[in-house]
Amino acid sequence: MKHEGIDQLHSVAHVASHRPREMLTRRERLERWAALLERRPNTEFAPFPEDYEAPFDARSRLRYQASPIEIANADPLLRAQGLAGDGLGDAIAFFGLSGDDALYVLDNARLDGQSLARRLRAIAAKRDRTMLAAGLVTAGVAAVPFLAFVFG
Repeated sequence: MKHEGIDQLHSVAHVASHRPREMLTRRERLERWAALLERRPNTEFAPFPEDYEAPFDARSRLRYQASPIEIANADPLLRAQGLAGDGLGDAIAFFGLSGDDALYVLDNARLDGQSLARRLRAIAAKRDRTMLAAGLVTAGVAAVPFLAFVFG
């Protein structure tokens, strides 16, 4: 068997990388999940099963049929980006969801894809507003000594 380098293989074959070129941001991951759910506008996704009040370590392994997490896990891009599976813990870790966010999206009566997509986008926007506010507060606090120096 003759070993060839990638550059040499390009001349005789199409070489595809299965690794994404760049990592998606948290917001882009949430937006992608929302878009996948919107493609199923008439699908009603199941809420958490009754045992959602179990201890966190048991809940994190929770999997259930007809969940919105299954849709995310079926997406090759999200899996390539690091989504490990279709369990609740996998979604919380990959999408950076707080416990409250996970309940907001997943613990409700049956919701359709569009409703769930709106909730995911609201979570993404909430995080952006929080980060913006934190930046403004930080910038404001840093500016006080500077302004006191300039105008003091």
